Amino acid sequence: DAQESRGLGDVYKRQILLSRGTVSNAIPKGGVGAVSILLSTGSNVTYPAKAEDGEPIKQDKEVNILRFDGDYIIVESTSRLEDKYSGR
Repeated sequence: DAQESRGLGDVYKRQILLSRGTVSNAIPKGGVGAVSILLSTGSNVTYPAKAEDGEPIKQDKEVNILRFDGDYIIVESTSRLEDKYSGR
């Protein structure tokens, strides 16, 4: 059962890495927030998340999931370039 459970975890991780999420708890500068991800199965999962660049990301922003780092997912705002060039 433990092996099967690990296998399911890997499947979820692969799905998550190919997806976008929505910030459910704001990610503070250099800190940890939470991102909600809708899986292809229709399930909604929430993971603790950190911003790739350490900058804050507001609640309800859409993010790209870049990788896992221990128990956290590392994300970047989908509008990061837009924000950068619009002075936001």
